[in-house]
Amino acid sequence: MEKLLILIFSITVMSCSTTKTNNTSKKNTEEVILNSNRLHDIWVVKELFREKLQNISDETRKQITLEIFTNDMKILGNDGCNNFFGKIIKVDASKISFTSIGSTKKMCPHMETSNNFYKAMNDITNYRLEKTYLYLLDANNNELLKLLKVD
Repeated sequence: MEKLLILIFSITVMSCSTTKTNNTSKKNTEEVILNSNRLHDIWVVKELFREKLQNISDETRKQITLEIFTNDMKILGNDGCNNFFGKIIKVDASKISFTSIGSTKKMCPHMETSNNFYKAMNDITNYRLEKTYLYLLDANNNELLKLLKVD
């Protein structure tokens, strides 16, 4: 009889902890899906390494854009001069990282901005969403890029 009571108690305790774990896991999954849906958009870079990007009057220069396709795990965009593409390695509720970033090779004035953009893209590991802004961060949560949702 005592063994039966211990068995029933053990099963009850295990089922309670499993329910709690499943609820936590479900909440985390829902948060990842919600953030993935919010990330899946077109973004314009407003700040690079916490410095505002000036509107360059050169007709050959465009805004730096980033289009994130979370369903396909890929990115596309324009670095202000060249089109680029790449893959998303990882995306969850607060982490994102990219690989295999390639671009066209047109030469334009102000290439240092494009080069700094790619340096930032290679160091991104985390992100934060605030209203219509996306902050792409490094492993220490330093802000590398601040982007505005445009679509």
